[in-house]
Amino acid sequence: MAKSQVALVKGEDTQANVTKVFDLMGGVQNVIREGTTVILKPNAGHAEPSKLLVEKMEAGDLGFKTGKEFQEWTEEEIAASRKNLTEGLIKVAKALDRL
Repeated sequence: MAKSQVALVKGEDTQANVTKVFDLMGGVQNVIREGTTVILKPNAGHAEPSKLLVEKMEAGDLGFKTGKEFQEWTEEEIAASRKNLTEGLIKVAKALDRL
């Protein structure tokens, strides 16, 4: 199995960063072919979390961990979200073993 390609770029201009990443990997045509799975994880957020997110965190509204955040979560929804998260992390871990 072929190894995965990873490229990291840091800068203020998100579009320029994405373009640079593809350039580093030989161009978008070299990376994305028919049947290829592509995961882009741009950390193109902000230098600081949003005021609303800080307020939620300070109030202890921590998503499915507490059952509250931007919505109220039932116990069933919390369990389903934890299961989904765990399964996703297992898939990532298995994929990384193939690097």
